Amino acid sequence: MAKKEATPASNSIVSEALERLRQIDQDTQAKRQSELKGLAEARAKLAERIEELNAQMQMVDAAIEQISGRKTNHAPRARSDFQSFRPRLINWLQNHKGVKYSSTDLIREFPELSGKQVSNVIKPLLESGELLKEGIRNGTVYFVR
Repeated sequence: MAKKEATPASNSIVSEALERLRQIDQDTQAKRQSELKGLAEARAKLAERIEELNAQMQMVDAAIEQISGRKTNHAPRARSDFQSFRPRLINWLQNHKGVKYSSTDLIREFPELSGKQVSNVIKPLLESGELLKEGIRNGTVYFVR
């Protein structure tokens, strides 16, 4: 059997197809980045609004307390924001690639996790694939590859 010789025309078709695929991939990435930026802006606006609403709730509670003379039970509890913590955790784990850490190990390393449900704090990292886990319940360990 004789090998088929690649003709300049077929090479040009292949290179055009590859270039078109690259262009489609670049367009897709640009759209994703644009959507992510829009979602991040929306999240920031919501966070601002939540803070504003909590402040208004505190003012209403203060007015109720002043009028009734009784303390209100509905003071909003400050929520922990782990948005800035998660990248630091990932960076630390990437410096310890392949090493598996339990929730207790992570609490020991990061005191700000003390008293928090570690699985809830790192859930977004697991969902995005930045962090991996093995095991269930008390045997769960977290790591990056």
